Amino acid sequence: MSYEMQITETFDEELCEIELYLAEQSDQAALYVKKTIHKRLQPLKSTPYMYPIYPERPEFRMLVIFRYLIFYKVHEKKKIVEVRHIIHGMREVIKLLSD
Repeated sequence: MSYEMQITETFDEELCEIELYLAEQSDQAALYVKKTIHKRLQPLKSTPYMYPIYPERPEFRMLVIFRYLIFYKVHEKKKIVEVRHIIHGMREVIKLLSD
């Protein structure tokens, strides 16, 4: 079963901030991280339940790429995977997930 993937504006903005930060050190590293993140998100279209539920906010599932936590929701009835946030693992995640 295939799911539609929706990337939120918030996720795009957060990823852009990460890319700009990394580009201060290396443009190549920034591009590599961005491409890798997008590539690793693709399997969610076919297997959205492959990553665990985030215990503190059970409406989210979480995957880890490098040092970044990516939070997403699965809308089963609509067959949509909504990618909501990307947050560095050292930040206060719970506060940042408040919508």
